[in-house]
Amino acid sequence: MKFRATVAALALVAAGLITAVPANAAAPVEQETYEGTFDWEQCDGAYSVTTAFRDKVTVRDATPNTDGQFFKFSVRYEFTDTVTNPETGDFITVEGKGVLVEIQPRAVGDGIFEYVANDAGHYTYRDSEGNVILRESGSIATKYVFDSENDSTPGGIELSEDVIRVSGPHPTFPGYCEYLSEVLPS
Repeated sequence: MKFRATVAALALVAAGLITAVPANAAAPVEQETYEGTFDWEQCDGAYSVTTAFRDKVTVRDATPNTDGQFFKFSVRYEFTDTVTNPETGDFITVEGKGVLVEIQPRAVGDGIFEYVANDAGHYTYRDSEGNVILRESGSIATKYVFDSENDSTPGGIELSEDVIRVSGPHPTFPGYCEYLSEVLPS
């Protein structure tokens, strides 16, 4: 769930909303705020979700030690998810605020990089009456392998991901779908 910030940032890049400038430009390359709503399904379609979000995305210029191929992203995000069990109509809301930062890029070769994305935030879960039912906070560090496609522009192809550290109370990680089945049973 908290990886939505990465997905949103990468989707913006893929859509061409964040563009590159010459390598000698000052960092950050791009800094934009995006907000809106979208609907999606979670847990293999067991739950429908409406998300309202506000993301401040920063793309930093690639450095010479990455041969101008790795552009660091950071995202400051806020969101409210309304998660509904379509069979019963019961719902909860999840409000979150945090920051995701890409750190430690390391070239593997031929435009391939390893890096760590650290996602730190606070999340409040409420029942349909507005009562707090759960709070989560802390950080999750994920190691990614990424193909920059050697095109000197932000974006590329994610090849793998591996959660390497979970800090703080995250009782729904990695069992978010199991948690939803407890609070929104069929």
